[in-house]
Amino acid sequence: MNELSVSVIIPAYNGELYICEAIESALRQTIKPLEILVVDNGSSDRTESFVSKFHGVRYIRTETANVGAARQLGVNQSLGNFVAFLDQDDVWLAHKTEMQLDYLNKNPDKGAVIGLQSIFLEPGVDKPHWLKESFIRRALPGYLPSALMVRRDMFNASGGFDTNFLMASDVDWFFNAHQNGVSVGMVDCVVVEKRIHGHNDSYNVSKSQNEILRVIKRSLILRREKNEQFSKN
Repeated sequence: MNELSVSVIIPAYNGELYICEAIESALRQTIKPLEILVVDNGSSDRTESFVSKFHGVRYIRTETANVGAARQLGVNQSLGNFVAFLDQDDVWLAHKTEMQLDYLNKNPDKGAVIGLQSIFLEPGVDKPHWLKESFIRRALPGYLPSALMVRRDMFNASGGFDTNFLMASDVDWFFNAHQNGVSVGMVDCVVVEKRIHGHNDSYNVSKSQNEILRVIKRSLILRREKNEQFSKN
């Protein structure tokens, strides 16, 4: 196995509208991934049929109940030394894996790297109230799975994705990575286009906010416990 091998994990649920575009963007990378795994979380549409058209893309059917569990299952069954995530409705720019592998190779102290994201609205979709007009098609820090690449050993050190969260397992991962000493760097270029299409999980603002508050509360408790343990020593 190449020491720079990358496994791409694509969680899917009723993704027939956009998943082909997502897969194609992973296949177009200037440094090809070792493997692409689509973890289908119980789709009832033509997701499986569409994925099967791509030679070499591994399809895993599951009933894992949430996207964090689907991502974690993909990691558990993947082989690469680096893991990258791509949501079914997002699109990578062709240099994504090359830029991030180069960064991690040059910065061995970094356990993971993100890039910038560019948010765009699907034609005909109204802008959600939580999205500022100034954020559309602007390069913004990508603290989201589709902009992330992580060393496998550092992903494991972070504890992976908490499958108890329906929507905020990615936010929880970034908090846990920080608390477990996983340093996350950033490449200063857009690596992913984030599609807003009206059915994104982020439209459920109430549930998303509640889960993020749980993440913050747990993070604060863990930090306090660590500080107390340090003071005792």
